[in-house]
Amino acid sequence: MSAAGCSSDTNLLVSTSSVSATLPTPIVLNRIVIASILVSLLWKIRYFLLAFAVYFEYPLHDEFFPAWLSSSGVSLAAYTLSVAACLVSLFSVDRRYLMGCSLLLTACLYIQCIHQHSYNDVTFLTCFWSAAWSFWFTSRIGRDHDNLLIEKGVFISHLILSVIFLGGAMGKLTPGYWSGQVLYDIYFAARDFWVFNILREHFSNDTLHAISRWYSRFVIVTEMGCACLWLLPRRWASWLAIITCCGICLFSNVLLLSVLACLLGLAVIGLHEEPLPRQSRVTGDALDVGG
Repeated sequence: MSAAGCSSDTNLLVSTSSVSATLPTPIVLNRIVIASILVSLLWKIRYFLLAFAVYFEYPLHDEFFPAWLSSSGVSLAAYTLSVAACLVSLFSVDRRYLMGCSLLLTACLYIQCIHQHSYNDVTFLTCFWSAAWSFWFTSRIGRDHDNLLIEKGVFISHLILSVIFLGGAMGKLTPGYWSGQVLYDIYFAARDFWVFNILREHFSNDTLHAISRWYSRFVIVTEMGCACLWLLPRRWASWLAIITCCGICLFSNVLLLSVLACLLGLAVIGLHEEPLPRQSRVTGDALDVGG
């Protein structure tokens, strides 16, 4: 083989490796979602640890729940294994390990969703759907072409976000929310948060009721709009979801990040730049080398 031929092959190999290195990979996207789940689980860790301590000290018994779904040990084990599964997944690249961690994470979060201690905490519901997405996504790594898998993964993530926002909006279609009374009682009346502290300092009680009414209606309309994320272009959908989730945290309650962080992870993966098909990129580089 001539020196020119060797040089061309070497340049092509380097070019292909460079393209592969810069492409967003499914593993990276999965890690973003897993990291966001971990943030959700750890954001209220002080509250969770306090709750576990109270449950161990004062066990709750409800005939509706079987014994194992009332056990504080089961709840603590499910929470601990969820965190552990996230940590292992963040440092794994083997598809089998990724699938196993995501399956364990999904199962543990499902237990938290139906456990007596945690069924009413939406943190575990949103984390569950994010983990279910991760399990499906990792099960397709190596089976689908990367670009196709990413395209399907982004669509399904937006579909999950749409359903969650739709559920939030439908749950607020009540006279109490539409009148603003529910959010007034929760936030405007006495919540120690910067937005509501400022409003109480500058407005009368009657004005606060009016503000809470339009605030509540704005929340309902916004969540209804976000229920259509799956119909929007992927980047628009992702930005709308990100802005909405960040707005909820900044203007309602920072503790809600435990519910929203994993949703932010699902939204962020739609922002990556769509790469050109690898074959086209390599062919173009080969033509440059040949010239």
